[in-house]
Amino acid sequence: MRSSDKPLVPLQMEQNMKFEGVYTPLVTPFHKDFTLNKQAMQASIDLLIDAGIDGLIVAGTEGEYYAMSMKERVYLMRVAKEMIAGRVPMIIGTSAIRTEECIEYARQAKVHAADAVLVTAPPVALPTGPEIAAHVLAIERAAKLPLILHNDPQRLSVNLDESCLAQIVASNPPSALIYNSGNPEHLHMLARAHPQIDLSCGSNSHALEFFAWGARSWVCAGSNFAPEAHIALYQACVIEGDFVKGRAIMSAMLPLMQAFETQGRPPAQADSSLRTKRKRPYRGDDTQNEQINFTNHTSSCVTCVIGIFINDISLMKMFIRRRLCASRCRSEPQPKGKRPAFLGHAVLQPHGNIKGPSTGF
Repeated sequence: MRSSDKPLVPLQMEQNMKFEGVYTPLVTPFHKDFTLNKQAMQASIDLLIDAGIDGLIVAGTEGEYYAMSMKERVYLMRVAKEMIAGRVPMIIGTSAIRTEECIEYARQAKVHAADAVLVTAPPVALPTGPEIAAHVLAIERAAKLPLILHNDPQRLSVNLDESCLAQIVASNPPSALIYNSGNPEHLHMLARAHPQIDLSCGSNSHALEFFAWGARSWVCAGSNFAPEAHIALYQACVIEGDFVKGRAIMSAMLPLMQAFETQGRPPAQADSSLRTKRKRPYRGDDTQNEQINFTNHTSSCVTCVIGIFINDISLMKMFIRRRLCASRCRSEPQPKGKRPAFLGHAVLQPHGNIKGPSTGF
């Protein structure tokens, strides 16, 4: 169902909200002087909502929260709220190293009428399980909003283990848990030990497994530029229960998914099938690395699968135009030390390989 066809209902969620559907962790577009590109952001939000995305996450990892000051992040909340205009739920990321800062982001999310807050373990600090639980519950008490936990050990270097989750759940169960560990045993443990928590897929390439184990939501970075493909997979598996159709869609999308999973890693850690030939060794500041050179490889397969299951020629042409635009943008060298301009739902350059001053609004 497209957003224009959905009934207008109040979106402010209750404390026991149901987190269901496809949610996009919104990218934050910047101008070359590091100020917020509001025109591109509005176009991005409108495109995603019109495509049928169920909600948007602002200032998550894909939104480069770590590159912004507190003033900039609060400003981003206000702008996003105005642009979304109540059409879909808005979830605000609260991640920071210090618990006090996270609490302030949670309070500001409440002020700006967010529908929920996204909470992670503190990055860099490597806290213990009890410390993570204390951190999460302090934010929950301050926010007075539905809380969605995000477990991403690959980025944060810590894992929300069973004892940590048990401590959090015993105090106040979160509305949902976005899980992105890549470990199927952890997935099985969550589905069996904590059925009271709505399980959400935070992985790009393990969506089928999560849906098979009962996940009813998907937070996927790729939906920033291919929302229709991700919605088609979700509809097939979760709404229709047709995993044969879902496997066909996922099979076509796998090169794209796997490229996301290897984003920012040196070639030695990446799947060899996704690499391209290089004339010089990998460098951490190399913004033209092979982790982003998968557009031509995936454009035809993603376009075909969408055409097969949606039968929309104009949609297929739109996918092709986006990927051609992405190829042209990437062919232009970026100045060293500068953040690349927003590519308009094309494949963005890996954030971790780009260095520059903090964003200014």
